[in-house]
Amino acid sequence: MRKLCLAVLMIMGALGFLFLSSQPAEASTWTAVQGAKNINYFAADLVGATHGWVGGATFVPPGQVGFEDTAIIGRTTSAGANWQYSTSHETGNVSVGWNFRTATTVDFIDTLRGWAALSDGTIISTSDGGVTWKLQAEGSFEFRDNNWGYSSLAMADAAHGCAVGGWVGFIGITYPRIVYTENGSDWKEADYPKPENSSLESVFMVDAEYGWAVGFAGPSDQTPLILVTHDGGATWTRQVHGLPSTGIDLHGVWFADRQHGWAVGDFGAIFVTVDGGATWWSQPSGTTAALLDVNFAPSGVGWGVGEKGVILETTRRGLPWVLQTTGTSATLRSVTSAGAAAWAVGDEGVILTAAVPATDPSGPGFSDIGSSPYETAIESLAVAGIAGGFLDGTYRPDATLNRAQFAKLIVGALGIVPGAATPTQFTDLGSPNANGYPHKYVQTAFDNGITLGINAAGTLFAPWNPIRRDQAVSMIVRGAKSLLTGTLEGPPPGTPSLFTGVGEPHGENLRIADYNGLLSGLIGMGAAWSVTATATRGEVAQMLYNLRLK
Repeated sequence: MRKLCLAVLMIMGALGFLFLSSQPAEASTWTAVQGAKNINYFAADLVGATHGWVGGATFVPPGQVGFEDTAIIGRTTSAGANWQYSTSHETGNVSVGWNFRTATTVDFIDTLRGWAALSDGTIISTSDGGVTWKLQAEGSFEFRDNNWGYSSLAMADAAHGCAVGGWVGFIGITYPRIVYTENGSDWKEADYPKPENSSLESVFMVDAEYGWAVGFAGPSDQTPLILVTHDGGATWTRQVHGLPSTGIDLHGVWFADRQHGWAVGDFGAIFVTVDGGATWWSQPSGTTAALLDVNFAPSGVGWGVGEKGVILETTRRGLPWVLQTTGTSATLRSVTSAGAAAWAVGDEGVILTAAVPATDPSGPGFSDIGSSPYETAIESLAVAGIAGGFLDGTYRPDATLNRAQFAKLIVGALGIVPGAATPTQFTDLGSPNANGYPHKYVQTAFDNGITLGINAAGTLFAPWNPIRRDQAVSMIVRGAKSLLTGTLEGPPPGTPSLFTGVGEPHGENLRIADYNGLLSGLIGMGAAWSVTATATRGEVAQMLYNLRLK
């Protein structure tokens, strides 16, 4: 039951610059729950330790006979030991069967009150724990064209919720579809972007006002589709910052609060945000299988599920995600958790359960950034595994960092994967450690035009010197010009700037950074802001975060 987590503020885990934890999280033990063998499950929800629901459609196993393609919703009050099933809903005094449909989503706010959607766009509700279901919104089952269906439904409370899916026009072009309710029973179509040949796969409502929906934007738009609402689903806007233009479709979304959330999709993609979706960052998943759903427990333990029986688990808020042993190759389509239990369900009647493990104490977050003006920037870089802190759990935002540390930081922030080799033309780096630090990061920065070194011959880097503000700005601007073509614009002639009188080699880069907002949010910015002062760890995080907002 996702609503139990809404009051939980998830403080993300982080990796350190030099203090990385190489110890992987322990894998949980997933065991099968006895369900029906002739159901492909698409949805699951839990309330407490014993009450659970699953939704899907029947199929005929090989060698048997029967009726297939009937939507079905199962319920248990015994943690899966016993099941009862529903295959119809009531419309007035008439019982309507669910033949040739699929129960795509179920969502309960307590042990009695729940909602579900069928693949034809029908929305139903129950007030007796799923024993009986009643019609709330008519579907499009009788239409040959102009039809719609919902793949996901999420309720924030008894009155507020949204359902998302797709709609097919008369000439076969698909569009997203979103409906919302303000009283728990009447559903209205929302105002939202409608890119052609796109659809929505998942929705999550954090509360009665805030929610997110994800899907695919169509072949002509290669950016994953993420929409957000701040008014309970009435209107939606798109979020794009930090998302790649690589044609990834998203299938699942989950938020802990208004700021912290995850979205998962094709090719093992996992994206995370700590600022309400203003920026999205990638987390490595270790799999190329499509991920179809994501869920977190209040403790910060989370799961992603998908094709080929894949279950990923994290006890460090996504750093790392650990592949689980499931004993199945069936596609897993939904994951949910409540109390001490997590469930994953999918095709071929698969229902798996595991105990929720403890949160890894090595990744509790930073203890000293709550009062820092750079908190959001620091946390954003941390959840992406780019920036990190110290063994005592601090980040020290006001401390300095040296040039070698900055090279590693900016290489990660720009998404460059350094090679394993450590040869370099810089003669003052000393000996690399076992991970090739700092050599491979400094050389990668040089190879990509980010750094030029400190001497004309390009043989000295001064890796252990604190990095100055102007040096950090120049490296960020050079990196953006080299790798993020078109991201930064040059200021028009005559544009006023705090750095008009600053000479080269850093003056023009400072003016570009100023014009493009890369210095926004830096404390003390003004005529007295010294460009040659040592940059702090918090300032650098803010500048790189600002670049992500472009």
